[in-house]
Amino acid sequence: GHLGEPPDLTPHELGADAIGPFIAPAGDAYTSIGDLARYAAAHLRGLAGEDGFLLAQTLRRLHTPPGEEKEGYAAGWVIAETDSGELKHWHGGSAEAFFAYIELWPGRDRGVVVLMNSGAISNQQVAEKISETILGKGR
Repeated sequence: GHLGEPPDLTPHELGADAIGPFIAPAGDAYTSIGDLARYAAAHLRGLAGEDGFLLAQTLRRLHTPPGEEKEGYAAGWVIAETDSGELKHWHGGSAEAFFAYIELWPGRDRGVVVLMNSGAISNQQVAEKISETILGKGR
């Protein structure tokens, strides 16, 4: 992983605790891209009504903003309506030296997972462009 913002990235020492124990529960998770893709697929299946490691109703609840709004923040997921009227569900975050992003499109039964070896804030925009490239326009 790397710290800082481009073009001033510096390597992060392997094994060093980047975010510290006080915030670790909010994002100190480590996974392979394959496992994260399986996690995303499980969420898509749950949103389609299929039970899995969690009940479909539980996953739908995790992806439902409070109140009557169809958009908003829902238990870690941002639910946003796109210009095409579709809903996308996304979550992105950094443990300082790395960045992870999941974007789900339940209406298309599609999702994208992006991992980067830099925790730069600008990675959010890069991840969204990668998703757009993979899933196409009409976002």
